[in-house]
Amino acid sequence: MNNYFAKNLRYLRKKTSQTMEEVATVLGKKKSIIGSYENGQAEPSLQTVIKLADHFNISLWKFVETNLETLPSVIPERGRNIQTFRKKLREIRKLNDEIRKGAPSQDKNALRKSMDTLSDAMTEFGDEMEIALYRQERLERAYLDMYRENG
Repeated sequence: MNNYFAKNLRYLRKKTSQTMEEVATVLGKKKSIIGSYENGQAEPSLQTVIKLADHFNISLWKFVETNLETLPSVIPERGRNIQTFRKKLREIRKLNDEIRKGAPSQDKNALRKSMDTLSDAMTEFGDEMEIALYRQERLERAYLDMYRENG
C-alpha cells in the first residue's frame, strides 16, 4: 500500500478529534495496531481499509491514493454532505417536537410549513446523495478490481 494511507489515517483521525482507541474500537482491534498503521509499520487488510474509509466518510480512492493534507477542504466532501444531511434532520426533529409540545395554532401552521419545506429539501438532497453514493461505489468497485489484478 502506498504512503498516503498511513498519512491520511493519522490526518483524518486528528481532524475528527478521535483517539487511536476510538478508531480501534470501530475496527474491533487493539489501539496499538492503529499506531502501527499510522507509522507504516503494519498494513491493514482490504476489509479494514474499507471499514476505515466508511468510518471517516471518505471514498476509498481518496483515502489510499490522495494526500488529504494537500486538499483545500479539511472535511472530505462526502463527510460534509452527510453532516449537512444530519443537520437538516435535526432541524426537522426539533420542529416536530415543537409542534407536539402544543405550540399555538398559528405557530403550528408556520412550523408545519417550515417542516414541509425542509422535508422537500431533504428529499431532493437524498436523491442527489443516492446518485453520488452509487457513482462512488462503482468507482470503488473498479478500483478494487484493479487493485486485485495488480496485487
